[in-house]
Amino acid sequence: METQTQIQKQYHVITGETYELWGYKVKRIYRVDGKVVPIIPTSAIPHVTRVIYGVSYFEDSKCLDCDVDYRYQLDDYVLAPEGAIVLIKLREGWKCGIVDENSTMKIAEYGPAIKNVREIECPSMEEIGNEHARLINSGYCIDALHADWRVMAILIAKKLYGVEI
Repeated sequence: METQTQIQKQYHVITGETYELWGYKVKRIYRVDGKVVPIIPTSAIPHVTRVIYGVSYFEDSKCLDCDVDYRYQLDDYVLAPEGAIVLIKLREGWKCGIVDENSTMKIAEYGPAIKNVREIECPSMEEIGNEHARLINSGYCIDALHADWRVMAILIAKKLYGVEI
């Protein structure tokens, strides 16, 4: 498959890359390549935060993997390319965003915010469940512990960047 590049703001979304890792062929569904900016909380965010800038799979096993910065608590900063997807697991659900310089995403009405992240709509649980089932039925392997947010990243990338899997 031919590698394609789609230009968005100050970043590129690259699809169709293949490379080798420890002797295994890896196919990249997408990778965000752009200006790196700091994601900075206004105060500590005591929730699991994931910043995802790519999704790929091993061609032989079709096991999905993500390029991700994973924090159990965001209390300092994370560097990420513009266009990366930000997922925060709250007690009452998820908050979704995209790295976007000079934007601010509130975590709660009176709580902390994250600088350089713009809030976007999260996929519904129905969309996540349907996509998860579709991926499994298509032969992809997703570990159960990380399935929800990996599927969310794929759904958001499909919507924002038109990527296919």
